[in-house]
Amino acid sequence: MAPKPMRQAADTSPLFGVLLVIEVLALLLPQPPPTGPSSSSSFASRGGPPPAASPLLPRPSEVGAVAYCIRDERVRSLLAEIGRGQDYEDVYGVICLGTAPVGLGPTTLVQSVASEVALFDAVGDLFKKTDPSVVLGYDVVNGSLGLLLTRATALGLRNFAQRLARAPPSKLSGSDAGTWAPDVAQAASQADPGSPGEGGTGAPRKLYPPEQVSGGLELTGRLVLNVWRILRGEAKLPSSSLQTAAQDLLGETLPLLPPEALAERWKGPPCRQHARLEALRSLLRAAGCCLRLLDSLNVLPRAAETARMLGIDVLSVLSRGSQYRVEGLLTRAAHRDRLLLLSPSKLQVAAQRSAECIPLVMEPRSGFYFDPVVVLDFQSLYPSIVIAYNLCFSTCAGRLDQLPGAVAKLGVLEAYRQPPGLKREELEVMPNETLFVKRQRRPGVLPRMLYEILQTRIMVKKALKEIQKGNAGDAASEGRARLLDARQFGLKMIANVTYGYTAASFSGRMPCVELADAIVQTARRTLERAVRWVEREVEGAEVVYGDTDSLFVRLPGRTKEAAFEIGARIAREVTSQNPRPVELQMDKVYWPCCLASKKRYVGHAWSSPQDTSPVFDAKGIETIRRDQCAATQYLLRGALEAFFNSRGDLSWVRRYLQEHALRLRAGRFSLQDFIFNHEVRLPDEYKGLGPLAAQAVRRGGGPWPSPGERVPFVVAQGPPGSRLSDVAVHPLEVTGGRPTPAAGVDTTSRAPMYLDIEYYLGRQIGPPLHRLFMLARGPGGEQPPATTTATTTTPTTTPTTSTGNKQQPNNKYIQPTRLHQKRVRLSKVELGYPRQVHGNSITSAKKERFESKYQRELNGISYRVSTICCLFCCCCLLIPFS
Repeated sequence: MAPKPMRQAADTSPLFGVLLVIEVLALLLPQPPPTGPSSSSSFASRGGPPPAASPLLPRPSEVGAVAYCIRDERVRSLLAEIGRGQDYEDVYGVICLGTAPVGLGPTTLVQSVASEVALFDAVGDLFKKTDPSVVLGYDVVNGSLGLLLTRATALGLRNFAQRLARAPPSKLSGSDAGTWAPDVAQAASQADPGSPGEGGTGAPRKLYPPEQVSGGLELTGRLVLNVWRILRGEAKLPSSSLQTAAQDLLGETLPLLPPEALAERWKGPPCRQHARLEALRSLLRAAGCCLRLLDSLNVLPRAAETARMLGIDVLSVLSRGSQYRVEGLLTRAAHRDRLLLLSPSKLQVAAQRSAECIPLVMEPRSGFYFDPVVVLDFQSLYPSIVIAYNLCFSTCAGRLDQLPGAVAKLGVLEAYRQPPGLKREELEVMPNETLFVKRQRRPGVLPRMLYEILQTRIMVKKALKEIQKGNAGDAASEGRARLLDARQFGLKMIANVTYGYTAASFSGRMPCVELADAIVQTARRTLERAVRWVEREVEGAEVVYGDTDSLFVRLPGRTKEAAFEIGARIAREVTSQNPRPVELQMDKVYWPCCLASKKRYVGHAWSSPQDTSPVFDAKGIETIRRDQCAATQYLLRGALEAFFNSRGDLSWVRRYLQEHALRLRAGRFSLQDFIFNHEVRLPDEYKGLGPLAAQAVRRGGGPWPSPGERVPFVVAQGPPGSRLSDVAVHPLEVTGGRPTPAAGVDTTSRAPMYLDIEYYLGRQIGPPLHRLFMLARGPGGEQPPATTTATTTTPTTTPTTSTGNKQQPNNKYIQPTRLHQKRVRLSKVELGYPRQVHGNSITSAKKERFESKYQRELNGISYRVSTICCLFCCCCLLIPFS
């Protein structure tokens, strides 16, 4: 059932009550070397990343200050209604242990307390006065609410967590207030005892998705959110730190102050009031930044609108998967037709047939293209297929090979019998030979639900455009536009994930493999028909790539304007050949572009003929992958931009790489550009040493990061013969950062460490350049013949040109895949030697024939590719070709 239209009053009503952000300044002490499980601090459990990029996380001694930020959605909404939304400002405040420094400003609420117990009482009074609905913290376990609860437990304040919750203890567990202890304090302190590599793992307990959003903390009646976990799912950030999030999403630069630096500033002598003031300002900036980060991604309004439409709670929107959302709508839609959803057991789900159909992913014709390439895709293809052909659980009538009246297996049902009285003209036979009843006989629940969702989204988008056009700059209109945008986004997501609900064969709640195969195979046939029509009806057109619901059409010799006209014509004709609402839309034009392999391409994207400058658009290559360092990303992008702008002149790329290689070897670089940020898992999930990030954590000696946290490390220079695992260190340990020695490790005699630039040039920057520019044009700016596949073995002869009845070799081209198929290193298998069978050896004549044949071919490949490899050799990025 589609969501009911909402009243206009709901568009400006407050989504939540009060939002409260808590950030804590802990007076930290260095952690002593671990001597066993008993010596390990319970604070080793970490629910998120450290506030700064420090390899250590010392244990907390006491809480020195608490900074908070309050936002009242009710007041904000009322001011927006009367046109004064810009007058609202968030409330900032601090609670300090001891005398508070002067200079925080008149708008900041300052409260000084004499003892740490009084500080916790003040925090409890803050919760009582503000009564927040949502409690947030960037690292809610390690630097916010969890730290307070852990410290309160250590001080013996057993009722502190009870004071922060809304419900009285008698309603929670039935126990008396003196013995009640919520799970929130235990969750904040649970950890494996020990330290990495010395008697224990030091790793936190595993948090499942519903717990990750809140860090495993619960306050009854209040929603606890771990901001870095939410940002991890909403934005593709290279690092988990607050500084990176603020820089990428807000454009703000925050100072990099580790926890120990803040503690030292706070514990300084009374005459250094400016240092204490700097520490408090850092906490206040972090508290305000949390709300602005969520606002930049529209997280809370979108979650509230999605919860309102689906009839589920906000926490489930943020933490539960797509099946839960689909079932929330599907249950109500089925009840409207007096139907109930099936609840199969895990055994029934595992026993159903395996899926037989896969989406169409064409092998791309790899290479650089300087002709326009039109990109077209079907709008919401899978939901449109469901609507057009009335595909549903309730309309599936079994398989074509099932005899009338016979009992057969269908989905999770072991014994399915076709309903009597079905006529041939009332059935639709799908490409996977599954029968479905037509809409005239019985409308399906799933098609009707999706149709109403898509129609509602069209109306919401129309209203959104009218608001944006008519009341630009109005605060109330901007708030209403944000909610409408969140509403249409939620509708789009629920429509796109409905297919996954039918195809979840492992953890599905109600899968049906016949229904899922029918959707996939019908979409595949639709895309195949579009490809055949384009190559048959459009003169000179060539489909160079297709993927699930999109196709890339090359138009040789056309201009950009002509490419848009032809693309619009293709979209109209293909749409007219399919039942409604299946619609092919023109997305953009790539000119020029490079197709590397499946789901890996890059180019200059033009969205309309009137565009004066293109957008650099990349999918799947190293310029956008977060497992690469920034230097690899910008050097690869710069090389591609130079190649595109010069229309295939490799000399531009050569000069660009030469300049940057010389600059890097001269030491003119920023350390930040060479930091890797890789996610880590629990140590028990690794076999052996694990990746470099995990080894850097073990070497640092600190507690193990939370699963999913991105750990920074760099590759430093080491003695000859060093393993890569021995030189992966934290960025602060190399020259250019501040040295922070590990706890219990003597570094007075350690020599300075320097970045290994040769490793980055040869192992990180060179290979991506090699993979892409091996697809480059030959000299003279001409396009080599495109291969039909990027992975199949090419013929042993070189590409040829026609001269009469003879085929003459054309040495100025290189097939894109030759260097990937033939290796310079020669072995018996690669030379084509037959393997020895029963001790029989190879004859010397056959051996010489194989050697001469393949050696001549490899020499020819080496000669033809030398013009391309010279741009790498000049920078020593790759091994020079002889």
